[in-house]
Amino acid sequence: MSRLKNAETCKEVLTLLENLANGWRQTHKKKNLYVHNGTSSQLLEQYKVKGLLHLVWTVDILKENSYYIQILNVWDILPLSEMPNLASQLDDLFENYTVDKMNRCKHKCLNGSLVVPMRWPVNSSSCLEADPVSSLSEPFASLSLRDDPQSSSTTRG
Repeated sequence: MSRLKNAETCKEVLTLLENLANGWRQTHKKKNLYVHNGTSSQLLEQYKVKGLLHLVWTVDILKENSYYIQILNVWDILPLSEMPNLASQLDDLFENYTVDKMNRCKHKCLNGSLVVPMRWPVNSSSCLEADPVSSLSEPFASLSLRDDPQSSSTTRG
């Protein structure tokens, strides 16, 4: 932010960061102005800011206490012409991510139209998205189709 000289641009960036933190995301039509085919392309988000600048960010995973949680990681605010260099540097970083960590970074949990951060217990073996049948069956496991919702067994007499 200290490199930004224009007060209006600073305000726009702060508003954009606040909106992102509150779960707002741009439509696919408005983002990804720079197309890149490296590892970082799976995670890299770029939103246009006043003029020719772009806010570049990703969702990353942080281990906190006994949970992995999704966080926003803002990498830079730069012109589109500098994106290839940053994307190349991020490719080197993201190549070290496991498939599970990449899946956790890409996982989106929606609350209406807002994206909310996910968290997983550290002792879980994989991202919920890695096994969709398991993640869908868990909420349904507590459902009962019996007439008596209090009963755990069926006795007909």
